[in-house]
Amino acid sequence: MEFEHAKMRFKYIIPLLLSVAVACTEDRDMPALKPVDSGSESGGGSGSGSEIEPTAEKEVIDYDLSVLDKPLTRDMILTSGTWLQNKSVMQSFALKGSYMYADQVAASGTTRRLNVTYKPITSNSGKSLMQLEYYGHGSNIVLEEASDGDYIWIGSYGTQTKVENGNEYYTNNQTVARVKFRETGKTSPILPQDCEDHFYIPGMRNIHPSIDWANRQIAFWCVGETNGYFYVYDLDEVLSVPKSIVTLAYSITRGGTNEAFPKETKTYNAVVHNLSAISPIARLTLAPTGVVGNGNNQGFELHAGRIYHYSGSGNNNDRVTPSTSMVTVFDFQGKTLARKQVMAVYDMDALEECGITDSGFMESEGIKIYDGTLYLGFATKKLETDGNASYRYVTILKYPLTKI
Repeated sequence: MEFEHAKMRFKYIIPLLLSVAVACTEDRDMPALKPVDSGSESGGGSGSGSEIEPTAEKEVIDYDLSVLDKPLTRDMILTSGTWLQNKSVMQSFALKGSYMYADQVAASGTTRRLNVTYKPITSNSGKSLMQLEYYGHGSNIVLEEASDGDYIWIGSYGTQTKVENGNEYYTNNQTVARVKFRETGKTSPILPQDCEDHFYIPGMRNIHPSIDWANRQIAFWCVGETNGYFYVYDLDEVLSVPKSIVTLAYSITRGGTNEAFPKETKTYNAVVHNLSAISPIARLTLAPTGVVGNGNNQGFELHAGRIYHYSGSGNNNDRVTPSTSMVTVFDFQGKTLARKQVMAVYDMDALEECGITDSGFMESEGIKIYDGTLYLGFATKKLETDGNASYRYVTILKYPLTKI
């Protein structure tokens, strides 16, 4: 779809009822894209700051995150116990009524690919698979519901950065792609050059998107030579940037053991929307010594003038120590507004009693806010008690939020 030459009408998502055995039911709606014509202050010891003052008059909402202090109860569980396509970790997710999209690194021998799965939230049946090749790690995805189908915004043009146990792994992607979801199975993966829309910030890599549809803003988390950054833009300005051919700033490595050609490193040209043509609303700097460092990003969410950074790690799958999970909130000036540990994952007894995990393994993977409810994703692992124990199960907890 050409942004420069077409006007498209996008529908709004009607609230859909989620009926989940272990969870409360609730409605959510997300406005989608509207037609587009062609054409440092730090705070709270965060170590982050913005070099640009925000100018847009948009709705700003703050929430009471003390809800994350609560111990785990069954009504917090949106889903647990299912998996995606293979045993690897869910990286990010998006909800659509009683269904969800989620991504993961593909199975051994094909780890250069990402699986994007569309499935019922609470079921292992009825899955659809789209595979993306050489895109990267998929650390944050965005769902766009358009009149002509669903689109996934996801990092693209990744490079091989690790070979482990005979598998090649791809990270440090240099663009964000807008990919129309279609079922490819495992035989027809989509390459970066097959995608019509890529968004590019020169010199940045490991770039991932989040979109606030209501405020029509888009944020990119990315890393430069030393620091991490959040860039926030007006969404309609981003969509109006014309396409051009650029030589990507960093060379890309592909090929090797499980691929059809030897390993090679070279520069690539790509057709992109080059965002150096416009100015961001804000740019937050994440220094290595800051409260969240320049990385350790397990997902983030742009919502109502705030950026919600998600971090944490699972335990050793041994029930000795608990997992950790943290939500940190920044404003557009880089000030730390809140920082809360997710106590529900800290209680290993409660996790077992609720049937989520008997080992306490809860790795933070994905964060979303829909209609005043915070959703936190986890890759869950269990003790070796059955043939499926090595799977990283999908767990999503939900927290109704109160404005402050």
